[in-house]
Amino acid sequence: MEQVLAPHLKKRELEKQYKEAMKTKDKTKKEHLRSELVKFYVQYGSYLKTDVKNDREALKYLESALRYEKDHALANYRYAHILYKQGEFVTALSHFQRALDSEIEALSDTLKQITYMYMADASLKVAKEAIEKSELIEGTASLDEEKVETLRGKLSIPEFDRLEKAWFRRITDDLEETIDEVQYESLCEEAFFDPNLVILANKDAEIRLKYQRFTSEPLENSTYRVLYFVLKSRDFLDNKTLCEKMNLAIELETNENGVRTAFTRIREKIPFWDQLIEQRKNGRRTEHRLRDGMNVVFVTEAGELLPDDV
Repeated sequence: MEQVLAPHLKKRELEKQYKEAMKTKDKTKKEHLRSELVKFYVQYGSYLKTDVKNDREALKYLESALRYEKDHALANYRYAHILYKQGEFVTALSHFQRALDSEIEALSDTLKQITYMYMADASLKVAKEAIEKSELIEGTASLDEEKVETLRGKLSIPEFDRLEKAWFRRITDDLEETIDEVQYESLCEEAFFDPNLVILANKDAEIRLKYQRFTSEPLENSTYRVLYFVLKSRDFLDNKTLCEKMNLAIELETNENGVRTAFTRIREKIPFWDQLIEQRKNGRRTEHRLRDGMNVVFVTEAGELLPDDV
């Protein structure tokens, strides 16, 4: 099996090889390594943003990706989303647009839809701020009222409180769609009465499992990742297979001890665990899967990534 390097070691090794290719003027090798560097920066930056919740460090890796490939769609999208969260709406709009325009790792249709919604919301926030500043001037400055009123009549000023919404991704086995806050609350109400429906929700910087009248305590990111892959699988998974799935998703080394620790935490925080998950022994290994007949809905805020998003 190929050795999985720690992120800082992989970064150092790729950058070293790229510099060597630059010196030897090996164009083919240089282009390959540039592509690998961009892939690493985007993937690890996404991991820092989603799993570690360290936007500052994530920005550094995404900025590195954009230095090597300024039109990379996913890098621009994820970079723009962090800027949006930080209130840098004008700059975020520029990177969202670049993400839409690019064919380099082009966005999926779902991410395109999410991008347009974030662009609309960012534009509204920029407009709202401009209007608030305009109103301040009206109260303190000498204006040509006739000219201002003429222009005001030509402009469309939206009702911002009505237009600003929270958006979420709703993912099931065969469908992904975008929903708003009202639809999310309706889904939670549906789960309250449906004994076969469970929701794994990443909302307001907290990850919780919802089942009928039960809601788990907030889950750590490592626990969330294990739980996500178990709930998503219709087949029994042992700890080794879970490690492989998690490592494939983010190219970081996860060991079986870490998975066992995650299961311990899951049982502590989810008292209704046994109603959802089936467990069996296969030789010396313990395997888990979602119980037959259960349906899972994964919900995450529109700009966030799922553990197996590429």
